[in-house]
Amino acid sequence: MEFLQIVFWILTTALCLFFISGHLLNLTKIQHWYVRGWDFPRPQVTIFVLMTASLHCIAAWPLGWFDLVLLLGLTWQFVYQIARIIPFTFLWKAQVKRAAHHDSDRSLRLLICNVERENECYQDVIDVVERVKPDLALFVEVDEVWAGKLDQLNFPSKLTQSQENHYGMMFLSQLEIESSEYRFVVQEDVPSLKAIIKLKNGQRVLFYGLHPRPPEPINDQDAIPRDAELLQVGKEIGDREDKELPVIVAGDLNDVAWSESNDLFLKISELLDPRVGRGRYSSWNAKSLVWRFPLDHIFHSEHFELIEMRVLNYVGSDHFPVIIDLHYNPQARQEQEKPKADSEDEKEADEKIENGKKA
Repeated sequence: MEFLQIVFWILTTALCLFFISGHLLNLTKIQHWYVRGWDFPRPQVTIFVLMTASLHCIAAWPLGWFDLVLLLGLTWQFVYQIARIIPFTFLWKAQVKRAAHHDSDRSLRLLICNVERENECYQDVIDVVERVKPDLALFVEVDEVWAGKLDQLNFPSKLTQSQENHYGMMFLSQLEIESSEYRFVVQEDVPSLKAIIKLKNGQRVLFYGLHPRPPEPINDQDAIPRDAELLQVGKEIGDREDKELPVIVAGDLNDVAWSESNDLFLKISELLDPRVGRGRYSSWNAKSLVWRFPLDHIFHSEHFELIEMRVLNYVGSDHFPVIIDLHYNPQARQEQEKPKADSEDEKEADEKIENGKKA
């Protein structure tokens, strides 16, 4: 029995050290995929940390000083994870005001969907678009086959940048597009969209569609290009001359809503997140019941109020489509507090952008 208890203690101690070391690394500025990967599963890690602490109490009882240190480390991590994810629950104050009323001339419905290039459920995606009838639709991971299928949809404006590397993009619009361009902001094989669209009442809106490369182990890709692209676009938005021009940023950003890099982007761009105070709206991985994170984002300037936001049903992709209805209301600027960057935030953003140029 003593032998089994020792083995149990060793196993739970190893788990404690694993979670504590991962958390400590994640608090640094290291951009390696393993370190930044700890940003993603905060809700799951919160549960695992609580379970590990409970198991270690059983394995190590009566507790020695080393065990107490481990439990203190897990408690600190538990509190930190809760603090990061609680803004995306109903316990937090909503950042974006709910529209009391709205009219179609000043509203828009936006659909975003990572179709997953290998997904062959073309009709499922087409059926969703035809059912929800968005004014704007942004698709990513679009190759030539997907571009051909989506071209069947009845939209007067279609902007296509199909690619065979999982970073192709297609933008469909029922609204007038005043100007548009596909750009390669950081990496020459990763496009993003910048466009000016017009609401039915003639109000111009600056729109960005993004899909930066994620930090991931298969290609040993760190988070440097992702963060650089997001922050470069964020600075462009924050520094725009016409502050009266409303802005929307949408896409699969390969970052989670509760990461510090996401916080930095919102401060630099001065955009709002409609999920704050409402929920996680996890869109990936649609093929897993446990490992689901909010990777598909829609941010906007304080000119908009929220009508509705939903994660839609499974369409064969590893991402669920996300749809949002926004109402343009200039008066909302007086009632919605936008995030602000301080000098340290500006410095960090500049450093990350510079690192992205060198990578």
